[in-house]
Amino acid sequence: LVSQFSLPLSLFPLTPLLSLFRQVSDSPPGEEDILEGSGVFEEEEEGSGMEEAGGEEDEEEGPVYFFLEESTGYMQPSLSFLAILHTLISFLCIIGYNCLKVPLVIFKREKELARKLEFDGLYITEQPEDDDIKGQWDRLVLNTPSFPSNYWDKFVKRKVLEKYGDIYGRERIAELLGMDLASLDISAQQQEKKSEPDNSVLSWITSIDIKYQIWKFGVVFTDNVSRCVILRIVYILG
Repeated sequence: LVSQFSLPLSLFPLTPLLSLFRQVSDSPPGEEDILEGSGVFEEEEEGSGMEEAGGEEDEEEGPVYFFLEESTGYMQPSLSFLAILHTLISFLCIIGYNCLKVPLVIFKREKELARKLEFDGLYITEQPEDDDIKGQWDRLVLNTPSFPSNYWDKFVKRKVLEKYGDIYGRERIAELLGMDLASLDISAQQQEKKSEPDNSVLSWITSIDIKYQIWKFGVVFTDNVSRCVILRIVYILG
C-alpha cells in the first residue's frame, strides 16, 4: 500500500474518522485525470475484463494509493497539530504517572516486604522458593540503607532485630538487614557530634543508594500498569 499522506502514529486511534476524508485509487493522485483524458484508462479496463474472463486471477494486485480528498488545505495542518498536542498530553500523563503512581507502587511493595519480615520472619525463619522471582528480587533491598524509603514505619528493621535477634543472633540479623549494631547504641549516638552536611554535587552522587535504585526500577518495570505506560511511550516515539 502506498500512501501520499503519512499519518502520525499518535493519531492512529483517529483512523476510522480519517478514513471518511480519504480516497482510494489504483493510480497516484493527479494521474487518473490524465489517463481518463487520453483514453488509456478505458483500454486498460477492457483489457482487464478480458484477462478476468480468461481466468488469470492469480496475478498480484497493483499498489493501492490513499490520499486526502479535500481541497481546502486545512486537513493536513490540523492533523499535524493534533499529533503534536496528543504527544504533549501523553508526556504530561507520563510525568504525572511518575510523580503519583510510582511512589504508590514502591510504598505497597515496601509495606508488603516489611510486614513479611516483621510478622512472618521471611528471610529469617524461612526462605522464598527458588522459582519465586519476586521474593528473590526483594532480597536485594534488605541490606540497603534506604529501605524503607516510602513506607511510613522507618523502624521496621529495629523491630525485626529486637524480635528475632535473641533467637537467631543479633549479628546475623543485623548483617541480613544491613544494620550497624554500634550505631544502635543510644549512649554512643548522644556522644557523637553532628557534622555539618556536605551539599556538594560529589557528595550527592556518592550518597545515591545504587542497589536500592536498581531494586526500585525492577519493581516499577514489573508492574502491569508500568509496562502499559512503557509500551505507550515506545508506541508514540515509534
